[in-house]
Formats: sequence, structure tokens, C-alpha cells
Amino acid sequence: MSRSQRISALAATSVATFAMIALPTSPVYAASACVQTNTYKTNPNHPPYTARIAYCDNVAPTTVYSGATFAEPAGKLTTSRSWFMCFNDHGEYHGRGPHPTRWLYTKADTPANTWGYVPDFRIYSETDTVATRCFS
Repeated sequence: MSRSQRISALAATSVATFAMIALPTSPVYAASACVQTNTYKTNPNHPPYTARIAYCDNVAPTTVYSGATFAEPAGKLTTSRSWFMCFNDHGEYHGRGPHPTRWLYTKADTPANTWGYVPDFRIYSETDTVATRCFS
């Protein structure tokens, strides 16, 4: 290898190494937490179950299921910020995110007055701030 070829090879290697070190990757941000409120909702299907709600950012539209399982779709959340009254960490395994069996309980936007669960992976916010365990 000639001197000019060695210099070219060294320059190319140096540029590639510099690019790997100097070029930043996309930053990874932690999800913002759900916001706990001082508002309480009562679920008429489980009287007198009342819990404090939290607002979370979620995928919209998203399916609301009648139980903490994918078996029975009950309705839809049509907004990307919804409230949830409690969580269940023993739902059907969905295998995604930091809570692979967590489902959150809410009231669907459509049809009206339909209550059910949303799998945690459909919620962008960190759901650890939802304070209440469902029906405990």
C-alpha cells in the first residue's frame, strides 16, 4: 500500500470514527407521568366503587375492552388525553412496555356510558401515578 493510500485509509477511518463519536443520536425521553387529580368518578357497574382519576396521554382512537383481556371490545377512546380511575396489574399479558400485564379502567367515549379496560401499552404516559388499584 502506497503512502497516499495509507493516508487516505487513515483519513477515512478517522472521519468514520469521528462521525460515530460526534454525531448525537436521537435523545430518549422518559414518558411524562399521568396527572393525578382531586376529581372522583363512580362506576355504576360496581357500586359504590369510587376512585380518584388521573389524566394520561394515550393513543387515539383506542379500543376499550369489557375486561382486562382482548376478548371483548366494549367501546373506544376517541381523544388522545383520557382519564383513568384505576389499574389492574393482573390482566392478560400484552408483552409491551414496562407493565406487560397492566390494564387501566375508564369510561369509553363511544358508545356513551360504556366502562372497561385499556392495555397499558396504548398509553404514552407513565401509569405508575394512577393511584388506585381496581376494585381492591
